[in-house]
Amino acid sequence: MIVVADAGPVRYLVVIGAVDVLQSLYGRVLVPEAVAGELQDANTPASVLVWIAQPPRGVRSTRTRPPTRPWVFSMPVSMQPSRSPSPSTPSVC
Repeated sequence: MIVVADAGPVRYLVVIGAVDVLQSLYGRVLVPEAVAGELQDANTPASVLVWIAQPPRGVRSTRTRPPTRPWVFSMPVSMQPSRSPSPSTPSVC
C-alpha cells in the first residue's frame, strides 16, 4: 500500500523518532513536492531538515497533478433524507 504524506504528521513523527511507522504500515511513502517544501521551511526542526534532505529508502518526493476527474462525494445512507420535503419547507444546501 502507498500513503501520501502531509507535512504536519511527517514533521511530528520525525521529531518524536517514530517516522518509520509510516513505512511499517504502508510500505511506500510519497511526499508531494509542496510538502517537501514545507518540511524545509526556516522554522523546521533540524531533525526534519536532515530527514527530508536524505529520506530513507521507500520514501520519495513526487509531483502532484490535478485530479483527472472532479471529486465525487457520497453521503452515508443514514444521513440521506428519509422523505422529500414538503413544498413549503425551504431547502438548505
